[in-house]
Amino acid sequence: MGRGIKWASIRNLVGKLKIDLLCLQETKREAMDKACYQSLWGQPDVAWEWQPAMNAAEGLLCAWNNNTFQVDFRFSDKDFIMLGGVWLPEMQRVVVVNIYAPCDLLGKRQFWQNLRSKKIQSQDTCWCLVGDFNCIRHPLERMGSNCSSSDTSTIAEFNDWIAELENKEYQKVVRDCWSANQPIGWGRFVLKNKLKILKATLKLWSKVNTADLCNKMKQLQQNLNDLENSMSSQPSVQQVQQLKKLQAELWEKANLYESTMR
Repeated sequence: MGRGIKWASIRNLVGKLKIDLLCLQETKREAMDKACYQSLWGQPDVAWEWQPAMNAAEGLLCAWNNNTFQVDFRFSDKDFIMLGGVWLPEMQRVVVVNIYAPCDLLGKRQFWQNLRSKKIQSQDTCWCLVGDFNCIRHPLERMGSNCSSSDTSTIAEFNDWIAELENKEYQKVVRDCWSANQPIGWGRFVLKNKLKILKATLKLWSKVNTADLCNKMKQLQQNLNDLENSMSSQPSVQQVQQLKKLQAELWEKANLYESTMR
């Protein structure tokens, strides 16, 4: 991200769209100072958090308007920047994570586990993940190339990870199981047994909740059908909003059901 056209373009967009929070990936900058942030933001009143690039590669940057986003927690890692605070227009606590995920599968898995742990430990319920995940959710998202079996497996793991992040009940099951079981012994033995117990607990939880998910999906589908049948050729704004809400809920439940069946 040089100081030329790219900086000017970003600064113009920030001003034109009145952006309150800016998240950039692949800055490719190993050093930045206050003057850099102010030049990029276009105004002196800006707060920021950044993760330097390594060997002119990668690099993350978050910049925000203090009058809109009151940040009281920051955490930076090589793969992401996490900001927690109050979004003042709605007086809502939020966590924003700016992501540039690893390209290799092992790195992806470590990143997924790291962020999953952060999400489970957090008391904040409203999370927003943005950036480059270096992964896709469906083979059709990859243009111009065919997906191999390993790509399909990675897609499945990525979708599972998203479903786990979205499911609050899943997080509670993991948290409760992990804290309730404290085997006695040396480190590796304890970890191995805790993971074994957690795996069995999640398997049982998935089995119990699959039937409930099916019922909820059927009900949502019925509600969606009823709404579509009642809509005229010119539906009201309220009907359109309700339709989008039902479709989103059905999509979420379908993804969760698919992840529990794998």
